Amino acid sequence: MRGYVLSALLSAGVQAAVILGTVVENQTGSALARASVVLEPVPGTPASKQNARTSRYGTFEFKALPAGAYLLSASRAGFATAQYGQKQWRSSGLPIVVAEDDSP
Repeated sequence: MRGYVLSALLSAGVQAAVILGTVVENQTGSALARASVVLEPVPGTPASKQNARTSRYGTFEFKALPAGAYLLSASRAGFATAQYGQKQWRSSGLPIVVAEDDSP
């Protein structure tokens, strides 16, 4: 099974934050279209779980997010599921922390 890399950028507006990024194949760096990306809030974050599909260029975006911590993962048929910040296939990913006063 091939692996891929999940990268994310964080930007914040006055009221809510945006998490956007790209899903790419690990060995070639090619963008992965139609990958399923899941943003799950850590307990205590006032948000609900959100799903998105990557574009033909492997990009995704989650808008209007309240402050808190989130776990981001991506999956696609033929590839191993990966979490943002995951170093090895058996390790867990890192949460993305969104603060109200974050700057882009």
